[in-house]
Amino acid sequence: MQSEQFKPAYAVELKTVQDIFETPSKETFATYTKDSPDELKPKANK
Repeated sequence: MQSEQFKPAYAVELKTVQDIFETPSKETFATYTKDSPDELKPKANK
């Protein structure tokens, strides 16, 4: 970034960067399951 060759195509406001790091995500999803992980499932013999 200190090089003269650094010429970003877009400018991002500081407010936008702060929002990304300080505001919780608006998209949420369930990270749990009642199923077993693939590593613990018996392997099918082919």
